[in-house]
Amino acid sequence: MPPERLKEDETLRLVLVTAGDPQRLTGGHLYHRRIAETAPRHGACLRFAVIPERPLGLAAAAGAATLARLRTERPDALLVDSIATAALALPLRVVHVGVPVIGVLHQPPGGVRREGDGGRDGLRVRLDRAFAERADRVIVPSATLATMLRQAGISEERLRVVPPGHDLPEPVGPVPDLRRGSGPAVLCVANWLPAKGIDLLLEAFARLPDERATLHLVGETTADPAYARTLRARLAAPDLQDRVVVHGPRPPEVVAAYLRGADVFVLASWSESYGMAVAEAMAAGLPVVATRVGHLPCLVTDGVTGLLVPPGDADALGAALGRLVADAGLRRAMGAAAARRAASFPRWDDTAAGVLAVVREAIAGERGA
Repeated sequence: MPPERLKEDETLRLVLVTAGDPQRLTGGHLYHRRIAETAPRHGACLRFAVIPERPLGLAAAAGAATLARLRTERPDALLVDSIATAALALPLRVVHVGVPVIGVLHQPPGGVRREGDGGRDGLRVRLDRAFAERADRVIVPSATLATMLRQAGISEERLRVVPPGHDLPEPVGPVPDLRRGSGPAVLCVANWLPAKGIDLLLEAFARLPDERATLHLVGETTADPAYARTLRARLAAPDLQDRVVVHGPRPPEVVAAYLRGADVFVLASWSESYGMAVAEAMAAGLPVVATRVGHLPCLVTDGVTGLLVPPGDADALGAALGRLVADAGLRRAMGAAAARRAASFPRWDDTAAGVLAVVREAIAGERGA
């Protein structure tokens, strides 16, 4: 007898497989938590299944065990985070979970690398691609990443673009005095990973006169210990001492307060599949200085809502920061334009609705097969 079709008012039971702590403060994890928080308003319940962060062989064994358990639980659909796809690619060949498998991907096959760091891990690339080829649907945050996946051989018929929301939580406590009684406050929200270009940002900021501004770094500092040692050594140099404040990771409601206390937002990434931090900064009315990479030019209009510079160019980045730091009128005009532009970005409720529409489409296809 054929399976029943999905009822309009059916509450979906969904599981999202990720690796490591789903409470980590990364863009991908925040995306998934927002979906989980908002899903009940759209007739669904989303919970997390966690694979330990291990080398690929051990991770695949953990992935196989997770799939075997989920096969008996039979959720309505299985969603898989980018950082877990390599671990599930081989187990999915031998374990038939019996429900649609949907990738929620925030990076290209093999992950994001900084230019000059060498090629991506070949095995990881092949496994990520194998998963994407196996998945019933693949959700990505931007048309930019969708294009990269099509170029990697992923069928366009299964790709769906669902951008993240930009709306900020209510800030906790009063707006902090990030200016420290002196010049403008420049804020960067990014984890300390080579692909985020924080080393380049420090070089660019060091070119500004030391009385002009204070740089605030918000983000996880332990993700790449070797890179963190490099950054801390640079921060200890005389030309940056007492000019940069390292806040470490902060929850979204604290980040929202920092955004309201800053004057300029900066991101020096080598690649961005979307740029959630940039969208949030624009929603808070901040002008943005960013690299012209990935999806960022689709968010930031150069010369209107901020300034875009080539990746890897510390001189250009420093000049753009200097221009905004020195001109309060330009900051106000670009910040107001950024807020107007951000008003057209999706909200998290729109994002949850989009993700769950894709899930229901995949379930309906499975049940109607």
